[in-house]
Amino acid sequence: MDSDTQALLLEALCHRQRLDLTGEITGAVAHDLNNALSVVNGNVELLLERLQEPDARVDAELLQDARTARNWSATAMTAARRLLHFSRQLRAPAKPVAANGLASEAVELCRYRCEVDGLLLMSDLTDDVGEVHVPPGQMLQILIALIQNAREALAGAGEGGAIHMSTTIVDSQVRFEVEDDGPGISEDLTERVFELGYSTKEGGQPTGFGLSIGRYLARAYGGDLTIGADAQGGGRQILVLPQVS
Repeated sequence: MDSDTQALLLEALCHRQRLDLTGEITGAVAHDLNNALSVVNGNVELLLERLQEPDARVDAELLQDARTARNWSATAMTAARRLLHFSRQLRAPAKPVAANGLASEAVELCRYRCEVDGLLLMSDLTDDVGEVHVPPGQMLQILIALIQNAREALAGAGEGGAIHMSTTIVDSQVRFEVEDDGPGISEDLTERVFELGYSTKEGGQPTGFGLSIGRYLARAYGGDLTIGADAQGGGRQILVLPQVS
C-alpha cells in the first residue's frame, strides 16, 4: 500500500470517528432538547386553549403572543427531531435510502448558512428517482460537503449568487448535481482537486480532503464523484450512485 493510499485511509478513518462522535453528541442534545420542548409546547397548548375559551377575557395582543409561542415551539421541535434523525443516519449501515430524501435533507441542513451568506439555495428533484444502497450518514455528508464547496466558492467571490441541487436518472444511476454560478474551475483542475491535500482555497485555509474521501466512498458503493468545467463559468459537482432496482 503506497503512502498516498495510507494517508487517504487514515483520513477516512478519522473522518468516520468524527462522524461517530458528532452523531453521539447530536443525538444526546437533540433528545434532551426534544423532551424539554415537548413540555414547553404542551403547556403553551394548554394556555392557548384557556385563552380561547368563550368566557376568557383576554386582549387580542395576548392571544396572538400565545399563538406565536405555540408556532415557534413547534418549529423548534421539528428542528430537534431533524437533529435526532441526522444523528441516527450518521451511525446507520448501508441500506436502501430514498435518493430525494438525502438531497432534501442536505439542502435543509445547509439552508441557514447559505442565507447568512446571502446565497440562494434551491432544489429541483426529479420524481421517482428511487433509492440508492448506501450508508445514509456518509452520503449525506458528501452532499453537504458539495453544497459547502459551492457556498465557499460564492462567498469568496463576495457577490452573492445561487446554488442549485438537482436529482435525475441517467443510465439506471441516480445523478446528484450541485451547481453554482460562481467562478468554477478550469478543465485541467477537474481531476487535480481529488488529489490528497490539494485545495483551491486561499493560503491559511484548511487543506481539502473532502473530495478525495467523497470519491473514495462513492466508488466503494458503485458510483463516482466528478467535477465539471464550464466555459461559461459556474461550478458543477456530480455524484452518481447505482439506482436500487
